[in-house]
Amino acid sequence: MGLDLTTRLEKATHDGFRHLGLFIADHPWSCLISTLLLTVFLSIGVVNFREANNVRDHFSAVNSPSRYEFAVAREFFRELGSPFHVVVAMEAADGGNILRPKYIDKALEIEEFLQYKLIVEHEGRKYSYSDFCGAQCETSDAVHIFLTMFRDVKHRGKTNVKLTYPTMDVFGHRVYLANNIYQVTLNNRSKIVEECRLIAINFHAIYSNSTMEMVMKKWEHAALDYAQSTSADPLIKLFTTSEGLVSEEVRRTGIEAMPLISVSFVVIIIFAVGTSARRDLVKSKPWEAFFGVLTPIMSLCASFGTLFWLKFEFLPIVTVVPFLILAVGVDDVFIFLHCWRLGNPNLPLKERIADMVAEGGASITITSLTNFLSFFIGIFTSTPAIRTFCTFITVAVFYCYTFHLTFFTVVMYFGAKREEQHLNAYIPCIKVRENEKVFCTFITLAVLFCYTYQIFFFTVVMYIGGLREEKRLNAYVPCIKVKEKMPIEDQKPEEIQPSANPLKFLVPLVENFVDYYVDFCMSMSSRVLLGAVLLIYWAFSTYGILQIKVGLTSEKLFLDDSPLLELVRLQTNVIFKEGGQFAVFINNPGNLSEPDVIPEIMHILERFERAPGSVGSSSTQMWLNPYLSYVGIQNHGSIDFQYKYLPEFFNIQEYHRWSHFVSLANPQYCVDENPACVNKFFFTTGFRNASTWTERLNLLQIWRMITRDYAKFNMTVYEDFSMYSDQLLVIPSSTQQTVICALICMAVVLVLFTPNVYTVVPGVAAVCSINLGVFGLLYYWNIDLDPISMSSTLMAIGFSVDYIAHISFHYYKGEISDQKERLRHALLSIAWPMFQAGMTTILAVLVLVVIHAYMIHVFIKVVALVVTLGLFHGLIVLPIVYVALPFDKTMAKDNKKDKIRPTTIAIQSPDTPPRSPSPTHSSRSSDSGVDASDSDNKVQENEREIA
Repeated sequence: MGLDLTTRLEKATHDGFRHLGLFIADHPWSCLISTLLLTVFLSIGVVNFREANNVRDHFSAVNSPSRYEFAVAREFFRELGSPFHVVVAMEAADGGNILRPKYIDKALEIEEFLQYKLIVEHEGRKYSYSDFCGAQCETSDAVHIFLTMFRDVKHRGKTNVKLTYPTMDVFGHRVYLANNIYQVTLNNRSKIVEECRLIAINFHAIYSNSTMEMVMKKWEHAALDYAQSTSADPLIKLFTTSEGLVSEEVRRTGIEAMPLISVSFVVIIIFAVGTSARRDLVKSKPWEAFFGVLTPIMSLCASFGTLFWLKFEFLPIVTVVPFLILAVGVDDVFIFLHCWRLGNPNLPLKERIADMVAEGGASITITSLTNFLSFFIGIFTSTPAIRTFCTFITVAVFYCYTFHLTFFTVVMYFGAKREEQHLNAYIPCIKVRENEKVFCTFITLAVLFCYTYQIFFFTVVMYIGGLREEKRLNAYVPCIKVKEKMPIEDQKPEEIQPSANPLKFLVPLVENFVDYYVDFCMSMSSRVLLGAVLLIYWAFSTYGILQIKVGLTSEKLFLDDSPLLELVRLQTNVIFKEGGQFAVFINNPGNLSEPDVIPEIMHILERFERAPGSVGSSSTQMWLNPYLSYVGIQNHGSIDFQYKYLPEFFNIQEYHRWSHFVSLANPQYCVDENPACVNKFFFTTGFRNASTWTERLNLLQIWRMITRDYAKFNMTVYEDFSMYSDQLLVIPSSTQQTVICALICMAVVLVLFTPNVYTVVPGVAAVCSINLGVFGLLYYWNIDLDPISMSSTLMAIGFSVDYIAHISFHYYKGEISDQKERLRHALLSIAWPMFQAGMTTILAVLVLVVIHAYMIHVFIKVVALVVTLGLFHGLIVLPIVYVALPFDKTMAKDNKKDKIRPTTIAIQSPDTPPRSPSPTHSSRSSDSGVDASDSDNKVQENEREIA
């Protein structure tokens, strides 16, 4: 009978990787040089390096309404220039009322300095804010007018000055204050302002060329420096922020993390080389491990260069990609090293390389494929930052996988050539003589120094140890008695360990523990205990998911020492809670001179003023109100709309501030009463009682609904922070869809490599359980659902499958009919390597803990959760579940002719000795053309190697 589809796929995969190994062994120099040249060529793409850093553009979903609304607002002002906005907030140093005489004087001094005396120089010319604010200057005048009137008691007593809130009336002019003063206390009777604890000055401007853009950037930095220089002022504390400063702080977070890549690299080098070192100076693999760690670095150079060739931009969130690639890439190094040690040392070098690639190729394919798919799916998300992050790491995973199969195989080939020539593993130019003891001098010195202690202290220790040994107490836990072992002649062949193993004293401890653990897994008590633990775990995780908050704020992108952080917190805790203003753009006003158009527009305005949460008409800024009054004056009482007065109206100093509310076409159109005179315009009105993002989103939805009722005007609502509110609309659904797609892909991978319903169903359930925990437990770690955590959870899905696939693959591949022995075999094969893989992953990102930023800590916490939950499910949950379920698989003896060597998914400790030939190994040897004597020679050779 022919092979089933799964076995055919398995055999084809094995043969394909074997042919690749043979090809590389035949052409090592060609493969090495071509790989290095390709890496260098792709790396040259760095000449196209472009950095982009715009929080609004990159963390706002492309399909969110706020993105379109911002584009409309930006397009409106682009006709006049690009908008510039800096906020400077003032708070009393003692946290009290800022409307006390000394504090008012200081606040006015600060306002005047920022307005006129804060000078920046550009191209030999000096600029102050008053030099470039233009029609926007009056936006900062409200604070000056209010403080001046409040300080002058005689003005406060006049009937034509009413310092009410949210709008004050000064000599007949209404000034909206809700955008400038906060935490206000009013007189119960007169509703006059008596106290306020926070004042914010809004500095607006519009720049129309690159020169003014540079001037304004310099000015916002000067304002920040001034605010920081007054930190010790006894009266007033200053805080500053702007969109440009926010973007620069986000960039600083990435810059702080970049130097730690070298630290992570060194840590991984030490770990890899240390765990690859052996007592045998020939068969140790320190340089192979070193170049193995270089493989992820090469993949980073190639992937980043490729994307820079393709004009991709570098974002701060991409900073964590090198750490993640180091974490996942080094695992593959251990897989190949392990497969090499398990290979038959009597085979020719070319055959050993082919066997190594055939054994390890499928293993690293599983881990690379799961990581690749989980991040590849993220490329199709709607948030540009996540899309860019996933693109960079997906391409890096692909190159890392490719270079491990090519470059690192060549490294292993040259290492094997060195080994054949008996050259020193550490200093390859030195030939090692048989039984040479390189460290004999050091050992002799150590013996001399320790001689006295050995005579006295250690003799007593050995005496106590002898007493323990007589009583057959455990050497590591002396309170536990070790059970009697059966005579060696009665043991099964696979239970006999190589006698020359220097770590053989660990074998009884490990195997006793595994035996006890397998017995525990088989017991009913383990199932009851596991069920209880999982119910509690799922309950906590589910509650966390239900309680997790959705949304990204700019403070999550800052370092903890950011000078902008305090004002951002004030915005979140004070300013946002007290309300704000939103703009309504009328992009197709039509013919305003028609009798029914102006009344309809005013009716629309009234609907917004009466909408839930709106402040009302006192907060509205509508250019039509003063213009119609002006038209009435010009027409001696008639207020019918006319275009011809618009140019002169906006040129009058008193009305000049309204000019930026209207986009005018050719002034001649206005003179000719052509409706094309007015392209578009906007008005603003205030809102309040929206302290949470959910409440702000509800208001946004009401405003958007109003605009849809008047489609002919093509109206658009814009609110400065709507991008944060809209995340409540986009992120939950986007995350749900992405996670479901990723889990389906992971399930397909498990089906391909462990095609048995009793391994696939528990495996997929375990992956779901791990990710349930990752999402749910993040809530208890004060992490919200936002684009940063969303990209991290994509990583979690890929990483979590690794742990499940390892134990599932070994349990499935074991050629043992008894479930107890099958589980024992799987645990002895993979338990320690899984732990080693987890440690490697954590070490790669652990250095980032010194960066105190939410964006960085999210990745660290997700990695910690994935590793912990992955090991819990892989080593505790699945073993108990697997032995509780029936399992049936056709043994190798039923298909001996077609048997292929099972792939080993193992990241083995370098000093872990190979197991003696089991039935699996025997059939493997016979099928590959190696007779029993070769297998015995292999065991003997491995024994000599370890010795």
